[in-house]
Amino acid sequence: MEMSETFQIAYSLTGFNNEQAISLYDEELKVHPNNIAAWGNRGLCKFQIAKEKSDKNLLEDSNADFKKAIEIMDKKGYSRPNIIDANLKLAEETFFK
Repeated sequence: MEMSETFQIAYSLTGFNNEQAISLYDEELKVHPNNIAAWGNRGLCKFQIAKEKSDKNLLEDSNADFKKAIEIMDKKGYSRPNIIDANLKLAEETFFK
């Protein structure tokens, strides 16, 4: 699947301007709701903000995004990259001990 311009811009902002990246991933997911990378990357952006602000609600949102990426991969029969599972585990361990 070729990545849209919106996704590419969001990807370039991930880790640097997470709020703007999240907005762009939101737009991407409205058009391509099965974009696994967008779900995972948006979850990562949310996780980074949640960690900085100790925001449990945003952390739960990030977990939901990681789980959605996993759900889509499982439905399509894709093998899951370890990074998605690792991000989910890290997010859960950060606040949910």
